[in-house]
Amino acid sequence: MKKHFKNRKGFTLIELVVVLAITSIVLAAIGGIMVFGNNIVKNTNYKFDEHTMALLLEQKIKNTVQNSTSLTIYSSPSPLPTSSGYLYFDTTPSGGTANAALIINPKSGAPEIAFQKGYFKGYTVTVAFSAVPITPATTPPSYLPNVLHVTISIYNNANANDNYTLNTDIPINNIGNGFTSASITDTTGGNQNGGALIGFTSYVSP
Repeated sequence: MKKHFKNRKGFTLIELVVVLAITSIVLAAIGGIMVFGNNIVKNTNYKFDEHTMALLLEQKIKNTVQNSTSLTIYSSPSPLPTSSGYLYFDTTPSGGTANAALIINPKSGAPEIAFQKGYFKGYTVTVAFSAVPITPATTPPSYLPNVLHVTISIYNNANANDNYTLNTDIPINNIGNGFTSASITDTTGGNQNGGALIGFTSYVSP
C-alpha cells in the first residue's frame, strides 16, 4: 500500500540560517544583560565595602580624640611625637600595603593597631587631618579652635574610577574649656591637603 504525503515540507536552508541568526542575537542580548547585571552587583559591593571602611575609621578616630585636652596636626608621621599620644594611618607597614592599619598610641600603653590583618587589602586608604576655617574667610585665615576636620579616602586598586571619600568634622570637647589647650595646633601651615598625623593628650578623670 502506498502512502502519499501531501503538503509536508521541511525547513529550507535559508529558514534555518535565519532561525540560527535570531537565536544568536537573543542569546547575545541575554548574555550582555547578565554581564551588565553582574557588574552592577560587583560595583555595589565595592561601594558598600568602601563606605563601611570609611565609617569604621571615622568612628574609631572620633572615639579616640573627641575628649582630648590638646591636639596638634603634623604633616608627617615621621618623627613620631614623644610628649603626647598620636594617631595616624600607616599606609606602608612591614609586610606591605595589604597590612595597612590605623595606629593609635595614647601614651599610656602599647600602640593599638586597628583594622589589621588585611582588612584594607585591595584598597588604598588615605587619612588627612586639618583645622576648620572660620567662614566667611579671613586674611590671614582663622580657624575654629576646637573642631578637627578628617578626610578619609578609599581607592579600589582594581578600578581607578571606583573610590569613596568621607569628610567629617569632629568637635574636640575639652579644648578651649579650661584645659591645657585653648585651640587645636596646626603645624602644617594651613596646608589644604591636611596633615597625616595628630598628636593628642587624652582626658584623664580627676
